[in-house]
Amino acid sequence: MKLKLQRFHDNGQATLGMLFVDDKFECFTLEDTYRESKIQGETRIPAGKYWVDYRPIESPKTKKYQDAYSWFKWHLHIKDVPNFKYVYIHIGNNKSHTDGCILVGNQSKMYGQNGPEVLGSKVTFKSLYQKVSRALDMGDGVQIEINDTL
Repeated sequence: MKLKLQRFHDNGQATLGMLFVDDKFECFTLEDTYRESKIQGETRIPAGKYWVDYRPIESPKTKKYQDAYSWFKWHLHIKDVPNFKYVYIHIGNNKSHTDGCILVGNQSKMYGQNGPEVLGSKVTFKSLYQKVSRALDMGDGVQIEINDTL
């Protein structure tokens, strides 16, 4: 499975993008802003190609998701990002929810109450998660390609 994230807007606080699954539009994304010098939990990951896999560790965040969603097993982990650890694709709506990760939603707002936002995150994440987990469970590799076109 191939995921492609096309970033299209960064206001200096957060970055909006569009996520495609096997070349078909899936959803919008929200990440932290670009920073030349990384600030922990406030900097988006660099453009590039990365593998996505489960992170089978029961952290407090993983336990929270497992308790809330019967379909959730493990976090979707974007692996081997230089100078970053534990980058996930997950639920959230605004910059305060990103912590260096990628949030997904079915709508995007460039000028939300808290800056750029994605909406409909829970339902969007469930749909994406089930597609990606189906591929992972079948032993298929899942790769994400992240591009900047800002």
